[in-house]
Amino acid sequence: MFTVSSWNGARMGTFRLQLFTAPGTRPVAVATQRPAEGGRLADWAEDYAAEVWRRHFPDSAEPPVWITLQLSPGSREGRGPQRFSLVTFRLWEPYELSWPQRFAMTDADVAALAGAPVDRDRGDGYQPWPVEPDPEPVWLVAWTILLPRPEGMGRGCITAAAPWWRRLARQVIPLRTTRDCCYYHRVNWRQVSAAAIRVTRQARREGLVGEDFGDRVAVLAAAQGLPAREEEALADLLADHSALQPGPRFRLRAGYTNGRHRTTAMLDVGVRRTIIVRWRYPS
Repeated sequence: MFTVSSWNGARMGTFRLQLFTAPGTRPVAVATQRPAEGGRLADWAEDYAAEVWRRHFPDSAEPPVWITLQLSPGSREGRGPQRFSLVTFRLWEPYELSWPQRFAMTDADVAALAGAPVDRDRGDGYQPWPVEPDPEPVWLVAWTILLPRPEGMGRGCITAAAPWWRRLARQVIPLRTTRDCCYYHRVNWRQVSAAAIRVTRQARREGLVGEDFGDRVAVLAAAQGLPAREEEALADLLADHSALQPGPRFRLRAGYTNGRHRTTAMLDVGVRRTIIVRWRYPS
């Protein structure tokens, strides 16, 4: 019974883990998962494999060979049509994996690679997935220069983030004007971010959190007296579904749930602080 938790302590998923090791050989890890055990093996391959590597083989220069078996709903374990999958990754740095690629394997292939027959069932020790409360949004003031570098953009003129030295220079000498090249550069993000910080601090003084914040934020935002375009951008920045949602802090390669293009535009003009959303589970 192997459990993986996310950066904020919330449980991501569980699965059965079988490890096959021998002196002088690369370990083989086989993950078998039932439905409703949290994040599926296919969706969280990088995180699950990296966590097994971190916990069981911390001194290894590469992760174990990663093999998965996802059991289908309603199937009898060990007799369903599911096939094993060999998953390969690109290695960014220790315990950081990306670009998973999958290759179907027969039971004989897996046994040959592991050096022993591999059980297809979920095994003993299974525990039902716990019912957890829904996470609540928390609005935080963040230094833009410390946010992860946005990647994968493709809207308007924003196709890539500026190099680090240009982003840093803009923090020292910010631009005071907007540009007409695209929507993101037409917005005065310095004005919007300053208003968002004021609204967030006002909500905090009023003791508003979670949904109560969302119910009140429209009134507080309208009171800022921004031009129409900036008022719309402020509403998006303060809505939990469209706010800037970067990946885990202090991971410069972490992606964004929302906000890559807006963060890039902010960095292009030298916005120093803005508002982001983190999701936390009630204690």
